Order: sequence, then structure tokens, then C-alpha cells
Amino acid sequence: MRLVFLPTTRADFEWLADYYLGVFPEGGPRAYRRLERALAHLADNPRLGKAIAQTDYREYSVPRTPFALIYRIGDDAIEILRVWDRRADPAHMRLPDDGET
Repeated sequence: MRLVFLPTTRADFEWLADYYLGVFPEGGPRAYRRLERALAHLADNPRLGKAIAQTDYREYSVPRTPFALIYRIGDDAIEILRVWDRRADPAHMRLPDDGET
């Protein structure tokens, strides 16, 4: 299934790059490879992630990283809403409303 990255992921990817450049530069290349593999697995198996209660969103943890992909399955694509640092408080995770996508 095709992956579509919504505008809400832009700041997430910028933060991810800053994090690995500034805090853990030696881990960056491995993390990006793991992210690419996770995205490929998700494209092949959209229901890999667990459902997020009371939403149509799902969460798929990127193996061996602190990050998760927050997404929803559309008719013809998987919409990636966020690349979330699971160490952060989930109460602060902003997900787009249907009108924002």
C-alpha cells in the first residue's frame, strides 16, 4: 500500500534530524535504516500497528528506537500523521483533525 506523509510529519522529521545530529550522531544512520524498514513493513502490512483507542489511528513502534509511526489506513494509502518520540508525554501529541489533512 502507498505511504503518504501528511504535513504534520515535517516538524517531526526536522526534530528527528536535530536530535540525532546533536544528541546521538552515531545512532542516526542506524535509526534511519530502521525507520525505512519499518515504513516498508507497514506498507506491506498496514495493520501491524496497534489501534489507538477511540480513534481511527494506529501506532507502529519503530524497532530498536524510541519512535513510533502514528498513522491511519485510507482507501488507497496509509497516511503517516506523526513520527512520535514515545518518551514524550502522549497528552502533548497533536494529531490532525479530519479538516487538517
